Amino acid sequence: MVNPYPDTFRLRRKIKANFHTHSKYSDGRLELQRVIDLYSRLQYKVLMISDHDVFGGFVNADNKGLTLIPGVEVSDGGPHMLQVGIGDKIKPDPDRQAVIDAINNAGGYAIMNHPKWEPGLNHWPVDVLLKLRNYLGIEIINGNCYHDAGSAEALDVWDAVLSAGKRIWGMGNDDCHFTHDVGICWNTILTDDPSPRGILHALKRGSFYVSTGIEINNITMKNKAIVVTCRDADIIVAIGEHGCELAYGKSGSITFDVEKIVMPYVRFECYGRGRKRAFTQPFFNQDSLSYKPVPKTTALRIADVKSISDIKTELWQKGAAVTEMISVKKGVSAEDSTRFCILYDRKNIYIKALCYEPDTSKLEKSRTRSIYSDDSVEFFFDPGRTCNEYYQIVVNAAGNVEVLKNTPHTLCTIKGLVIKAALKPRRYEIALSIPFKSITAAYPAHNAWGLNFIRNRTGLKRDSYVWSWTGTYNHLPSRFGVLEFDQ
Repeated sequence: MVNPYPDTFRLRRKIKANFHTHSKYSDGRLELQRVIDLYSRLQYKVLMISDHDVFGGFVNADNKGLTLIPGVEVSDGGPHMLQVGIGDKIKPDPDRQAVIDAINNAGGYAIMNHPKWEPGLNHWPVDVLLKLRNYLGIEIINGNCYHDAGSAEALDVWDAVLSAGKRIWGMGNDDCHFTHDVGICWNTILTDDPSPRGILHALKRGSFYVSTGIEINNITMKNKAIVVTCRDADIIVAIGEHGCELAYGKSGSITFDVEKIVMPYVRFECYGRGRKRAFTQPFFNQDSLSYKPVPKTTALRIADVKSISDIKTELWQKGAAVTEMISVKKGVSAEDSTRFCILYDRKNIYIKALCYEPDTSKLEKSRTRSIYSDDSVEFFFDPGRTCNEYYQIVVNAAGNVEVLKNTPHTLCTIKGLVIKAALKPRRYEIALSIPFKSITAAYPAHNAWGLNFIRNRTGLKRDSYVWSWTGTYNHLPSRFGVLEFDQ
């Protein structure tokens, strides 16, 4: 588990900082000196002036004891972002990856601003954030957005990006334009070096937390447990993958056993009176399967067949087999054997699942309840690896089927879909035949697909096995495995 905080958290200087501030150099309503004066009165020690696409400088400004950090809010041409630590003019390229690269090359850091600003709550869509690379973090709280259209808080966006395997920090800034924007939220930086270099180094490490009014007194990690102490908090919540609440601590403290999770990260939210809260940075689980490369397999090209029933056992056995499944409950290799074989011809893709069971008489396969509560197999297909639109086919041990098209989850049909289920000694089998023309306009040729398999066990053992790890949420097409087509 990677701890972003120094072992001497309690002893380190705690420096109050805001990195998103405007003045009359752009659309702020206050003179630069007035902005500095206001933040100084509230005991801030670090302030970055980040006017839109311009750096006015600090000429003739009395810093009032604050460390002034150069910066700009890159605004023209696309969603807004902060360039932190540099005042140089960065071209506001509509290609935001080019902007991030330019900021990094100049020695600064990029922060994505107010992800849920504006009526659509979608200033920075999650799918865009997932495609971008090498930015330091996002604003999880933007104070000015409490008074503007949209949402000031983007914790759900943060969790979505973290859950997809990115390692980014969360920042809280006022985005000050008016006097009433000052002091809404801040970043408490842990460093004994208050120079600009020391501040920026602590930011890069993630050695800071976000607050709207309460102080975290200590964070330690020892004996494989994270201990967070916040005497102002009525409750402290451990947050994991996709925003799952994992544990709770009362009386101003929580002790969280990191060995209990297979998730990629855990972070903590501290709740005090009213809207006063504090948010730690994520602790990243180095061993999480979310950071492993996605698996790959290959479909074997066969001569055209009239139906799936014409495919002999010997031919199924020739194809590359998927056999390595992971227990969702434990995050380790599944104990029970499951095998998937994949073939294709000019018209169809064929998949066969062999699910071994010591006692097939105890299989759950009733349709009096949800099919997901049965012993079943889920097949996920993302033709062309769009990481967006995909199909889910769920088949239980009796051959009952449910087909969905995502996103959103919508029941659908696949024309020409054929399902064959068979109960054999010590196993059940499910075979699918899916016409290419029913799920994609193109014959596979050189196109790779996103693919995933999940086996649900409910009769003898309550667990699910997955081929490509997606954590606690199966609908992550960016984490699907890769299916290539043998030519």
